[in-house]
Amino acid sequence: MSTFTTLNSVARILRKIKMPSEAVALTKKLKFGNNDVFMITTGPQLFNAAVKQNWRTLPTQFGLPAPSHTLADLIRSAGYEAILYPSSKGGGKCLAVFPSNLSDSSFVELADTPINTSTVKRLDQNTASKLEGWESVPRQYR
Repeated sequence: MSTFTTLNSVARILRKIKMPSEAVALTKKLKFGNNDVFMITTGPQLFNAAVKQNWRTLPTQFGLPAPSHTLADLIRSAGYEAILYPSSKGGGKCLAVFPSNLSDSSFVELADTPINTSTVKRLDQNTASKLEGWESVPRQYR
C-alpha cells in the first residue's frame, strides 16, 4: 500500500471538517490568497503538509499546532507504537516512537554505538521515562 493510498483514507475523514467561519473571516481580513489557507482533503496534501511544509511558519503564528504535530497526535491516539517517515533534512528516514503505546514485547535498540555506560541503548517500557527527557524540564512546564 502506498503512502498516498494510506493518507487518502485519513483525508477522506478530514474532508468532512469544514473551515470554521472565524478562520474564513480572518483569512479575508489578513488578505490571504485562496491557496494560502485551505482544509486538507487529499492524501498528497496531507503528505505535503506533514512532511514538506515548514511547520514553523503559518500555524505557529496563530498559536496552532503544525499539521505534522496534529497527524502525529492522531497516530498516537489511534494506538500506534511508532511511525517511520521521510526526513525533511535529507534522504533518510526518521522514526517517531510513542513510548506510552509500547507493548510489553516492543523495543528499539541502538547498534554500533560507542561504549558509554551512561548511554541508554534500548527503548522499551522500562527505559522510556529515562529517554523522554522530562526530568530536565522545569516542573511548572510538565
